Amino acid sequence: MNSNIENKEGIGNNFNIQICENINLYQLRELFDQGFPVIRSAHIGNQYPSNLSIMHFGLPSVLYDRTILSKDKNYKPGSIIYNGEEIEIFEKKQDKISILSRLPKSLNLPHHLDSDIFNIVSNSDGIGAFHYEVTKKTFPETEIITFSQWLDENKEIVLKVISTLFENIEKSGDYDKLNFIFDRYILPNGEILTVKYIDDDYMYFDSNTNSYGSSLKIKKSELIERFEKSTNAMSDIVIKNPLDSDFNEIRDEIKGPILSNIINTILFGIIDSIKYNKDTVYHCSGPDMVNYIENFGKIYNELYSILLEKSDLKIPATLNFNIVPTANIKLLSLDKNIRTAINDLFVNNEKLSQISIEKGIQIKELKSQGITDIKYVIAKYSSLIEKYKSQNKELIKLIKSTFCSSYLFDHIGNTSNYFSQFDLYSYSESERNEIFEKMGSINMSDLKKQLSFLKKNF
Repeated sequence: MNSNIENKEGIGNNFNIQICENINLYQLRELFDQGFPVIRSAHIGNQYPSNLSIMHFGLPSVLYDRTILSKDKNYKPGSIIYNGEEIEIFEKKQDKISILSRLPKSLNLPHHLDSDIFNIVSNSDGIGAFHYEVTKKTFPETEIITFSQWLDENKEIVLKVISTLFENIEKSGDYDKLNFIFDRYILPNGEILTVKYIDDDYMYFDSNTNSYGSSLKIKKSELIERFEKSTNAMSDIVIKNPLDSDFNEIRDEIKGPILSNIINTILFGIIDSIKYNKDTVYHCSGPDMVNYIENFGKIYNELYSILLEKSDLKIPATLNFNIVPTANIKLLSLDKNIRTAINDLFVNNEKLSQISIEKGIQIKELKSQGITDIKYVIAKYSSLIEKYKSQNKELIKLIKSTFCSSYLFDHIGNTSNYFSQFDLYSYSESERNEIFEKMGSINMSDLKKQLSFLKKNF
């Protein structure tokens, strides 16, 4: 690992989770070119600027395809984010999996939408298909696949991991821990059920949407086989037209258990470690993963230890799983004037920090020499500080005209005030470089500080 990149203290032992903030996109790309695994896990839907910047730098992305249409407020798969507006093309209240939702026959698409995108969306019947296709065509040189396709490509390792864990948890009699492997179940109509309880023979699933929802029980001995068939079907269905003759047959096959976020994280670590023959992996993530992963250090270590002891997987004794929190890559704009303002703000803040340090050093030196009249020094630096603070006020005013506070400081789902792959699609390579490359050189920790500064002054 690059010695200049520092990580926060690790969580766990054998599966050593670390939050890696002192790193930027250029360094991640360099690590990737050196043979280290670097990946971003996102969702199918509208990709916001932080994800687009990762894709621009050519880092592989896996798009999760098991999200619920009404609940995915981050990626809003039932809409198109374009030109700073959310164009709703599907009823948001659907409590079913997004990629099975067919588009309405009559679409209210803006006429100024890029003609290629207009045709892609108009000729698609499934929500997942057009989001996925536009994203891939926006970044043709970047590896972008769905989560189901990723599972299918790595089927041998996936099945070995879950079968080893399932068998050993079963033997221990601690059935509740099976919930760390499978925690939900998908029905052919796209409804998602959650685990209710587990006994000696069955795993029971129930709807968590309303009292009239579905429920079922599945023999535990059938879960892994059912998962394998479901994954095969899911890997096909995102690129299938719902009008195709075999769509309903494939759709019926998607019924099966869904892996928990915990086992997904372990799989990302193990598959990348084996694929790249490294004991250190880098996983770019949004705020949700950073928030939940720190609470499960003990269980990650426990499950990984079972795999070390009971499986023949060629995995390291300690796997360093570095999470890179990329959600703070927000200050990106398609407007050149706004980009200049953002850059000037960063430069001014750097100057203000330097002035504060120099002021402290000079005052300390004067006092060490017995000089107590330091008013002129304070006045000199105060004048400089006021100059840059005054400039910052004007810059923040301009930035406010583009970015709303809910986008910069709250959850991404509170707003549509960002550009997506639908905006970026028609931009040339040189134009994209201008948009992304400056932010690519700034560490995640420094981006966090800049947003904190803006929050105080917005």
